[in-house]
Amino acid sequence: LTPWKVIVDLDRETITVRKRNWYLIGVDEYILAFRYVRRIEIDSHLVGADISIRATGGTAEAKLLTKR
Repeated sequence: LTPWKVIVDLDRETITVRKRNWYLIGVDEYILAFRYVRRIEIDSHLVGADISIRATGGTAEAKLLTKR
């Protein structure tokens, strides 16, 4: 039920961060290439985790990701 999804594609060497819009109509998507990623920070919680991916062009964040 979380609006965030993080997809790692090893073939294309990209990390995709998707977030459902506030009105649940569309999806915002950030695609980062592995070569531009500078830092990945993971903040683990009891139920899930938050992830922050820093690249040369900016930062992509995903919050309340569930653990599997």
